Amino acid sequence: MSVTNWSRFGAIAGILFAVLFTLGVILPDLPSGDDSAAVVDEFYADSGNRTTVIVAAYLIVLSGLAFIGFFAELYRGLRRAEGDAGSLATMALAGGVLFVGMLYASSSAWANVPGGMEMAGESQPSSEIPIWFTQLGYGDLLLYGMFAAIAVIVPTSVLALRTGLLPRWQAWTGFVCAFALLFGVIFLPMIALPLWAIATSVAMLKSPATQPARNSQPAPTTT
Repeated sequence: MSVTNWSRFGAIAGILFAVLFTLGVILPDLPSGDDSAAVVDEFYADSGNRTTVIVAAYLIVLSGLAFIGFFAELYRGLRRAEGDAGSLATMALAGGVLFVGMLYASSSAWANVPGGMEMAGESQPSSEIPIWFTQLGYGDLLLYGMFAAIAVIVPTSVLALRTGLLPRWQAWTGFVCAFALLFGVIFLPMIALPLWAIATSVAMLKSPATQPARNSQPAPTTT
């Protein structure tokens, strides 16, 4: 597969990540700590609710795979654009790895109780246990995961401004999204992440700077 096709694949994977991630987060209407024990018990006693949570966890896992495909192509461009130093590209790489880890940890926490009941035939635990796992999952995603995403977005935006790898509008969009994700712990600002992934994917598809011809050297002329 050519470099151009891989670049297109990475951009499409970024859009796929945004869709799967959003669906996986909003699909299960999980009980919170503000709900009564009766509400929590009723939710997890319903097989349909348990199945919905498991499906949502699978969607989040698939979104992580899509993010890997998206970021692999993005990192290739970042590394090439930054050159030998590679400090910002390496920072983005570390953030991407940590983000996927937190994504998987959060989905595992959410699906722990319903998965055990639905697939292993475990008895329903007391209401405190699923609430504890739910809060653990939200903490992994909304705090640690969003800060890891910031470590991806900010270096990407800085390199976009420095090198022209991506358009300036994408870089400034990244800074705005990174600022919003500082408040991702209150849930709603988390929407900035899939929006950034879509914006970056569109920029990757449209920007000639992501294509190898931009960086190729002209062939020497002969006389």
